[in-house]
Amino acid sequence: MKELIKKQFLGLELVDVEYNHFINTILNSFKLSGLTINIMSLNLTALKRFDKEFKYFIDEFDYTTADGKGLIIFSGLLGDKIQNHLSIPRICDILIRKCYQENKKLFLLGAKTGINKSAVINIKKKYPGINIKGHHGYFDLDNMNHIEDELTRYKPDVVLVGISSPKKERVILKFSSKYHRSINVACGGYIDILSGLIDKSPSIFHHTGMEWLYRFYKEPKRMFGPMFLNGFFFLFYIFPKALVSKYIFHKNPRLIDILDINNFN
Repeated sequence: MKELIKKQFLGLELVDVEYNHFINTILNSFKLSGLTINIMSLNLTALKRFDKEFKYFIDEFDYTTADGKGLIIFSGLLGDKIQNHLSIPRICDILIRKCYQENKKLFLLGAKTGINKSAVINIKKKYPGINIKGHHGYFDLDNMNHIEDELTRYKPDVVLVGISSPKKERVILKFSSKYHRSINVACGGYIDILSGLIDKSPSIFHHTGMEWLYRFYKEPKRMFGPMFLNGFFFLFYIFPKALVSKYIFHKNPRLIDILDINNFN
């Protein structure tokens, strides 16, 4: 089996292959080992909240994907050019279809109770007979034994965790230390999309890398901070420092140095 190609972006290791190669590789690896595979994503706006814990997530998760064309564009100026934008919603779409085709068990963890139930119902309508269960995402991280017990009883092959950061990453690392026979994806607001609460962006926005614009159009108040303020933080703080490091001091720029992570509390 071929190893997945990975590229360095500001010292962070990201997967750089096309969708089918990525999905087939992790499914084959899962079939052979039956052990946990944890997947998360990185985009430019996420760099604003980069700290020791975020770095810990990237180190601990098996794969981090480049989710966003902005990151793809800037990668060529700051290191190896990343060629493949791997959107988490599209990865999840493919995994759900694979669960249906291969009679695998799917578990949706996240969102409010009603939204989670609507997402489960919509998936069952699209894929009649699919083996799926769900649970809302409103629980205490220190008191989630019931979640771990439910996963152990149900034995899902794929778990999609639709909770906001950093809780979703914490949840995945916690339950996967006890139930370690699933592919787990930190998918953020994806369950809201499955439920119909939020429209999925048309394919043209995905192929042109403008999904962020569609999301801003649909939810301008909620998305203004994460997209524009955090985007400006990258563009006018992280990016200039990275350019200076690379082209003036001839050092490979690392986010850990740019943000002086060693001084973080």
